[in-house]
Amino acid sequence: MQTQTISTKELRENFGRVLVALTLGTTLTLTYRDKKLAKIKPIKEQKKKLLKEEAITKVRKLAGGYRLDSHTPEELNKIFRESYEEMLS
Repeated sequence: MQTQTISTKELRENFGRVLVALTLGTTLTLTYRDKKLAKIKPIKEQKKKLLKEEAITKVRKLAGGYRLDSHTPEELNKIFRESYEEMLS
C-alpha cells in the first residue's frame, strides 16, 4: 500500500486530488506545521472505479474480441455454442 504525506493546507487546496489518491488505495499522513497529525486511510471494501475506457477494454477481452454490436442475438448464441463445443472436445 502506498503512503503519501500532505499538509492541512494541501488537503484544503487540493481535496479533489486527495479523493483520487484515496480511491486508488493510497494512505495519507496529514501534517500540521510539520508535525504528524493523522492518517487518512481508504476503506478496504471500496474498490477502484474503472475508467470508462478500462471497462470497455475488459468487456472486449471477455468477449474474445467479438464485436457484439455487429451480430444478432441468434448469431451470438451460435458463435458461443460452437466455441463452447470446441472447448469440450
